[in-house]
Amino acid sequence: MDMTTRHMAFLLFALLGGTACAAFSRQTEKPEVAVTWRREGGIAGFCDEMQILTNGEVKARSCRGNAEKTVKLSSEDLNRLNTWRKRFGNFDIDSNQRGVADGLNVTLSLRGTGSGRPTDAERQEISQWAERVYQTVGNKPGGGLTLPPGVK
Repeated sequence: MDMTTRHMAFLLFALLGGTACAAFSRQTEKPEVAVTWRREGGIAGFCDEMQILTNGEVKARSCRGNAEKTVKLSSEDLNRLNTWRKRFGNFDIDSNQRGVADGLNVTLSLRGTGSGRPTDAERQEISQWAERVYQTVGNKPGGGLTLPPGVK
């Protein structure tokens, strides 16, 4: 093997090894919390919480029965979340009904990587999306977010 061939083989090995290391590094990164959503109070006495991680894992729980469930977002919902995260920076939504008897308190925190700020309509869309995701998690087979019989 002449010097040029050895040099080319070394470069190819270095390139492929570096790509494999970068891919391994991406696969082993720990997912972070992208969305935290909470719903408390109201006439029904809600006490629900959900976290959505950057890898699409959803952890949802209710204080009723201490049930917790972990599922994955659909690819459509994960794409939607990633689009929002790229567009917007970190923001919070707080739709608490303070001072109202049996007021419903809903909070949402989105950890974005962009620099934009969502409009009021976009905030409402994101909040409704999160509530829909929570309801979907509870309706998955083997769900545990619904109340056990006899619990009010």
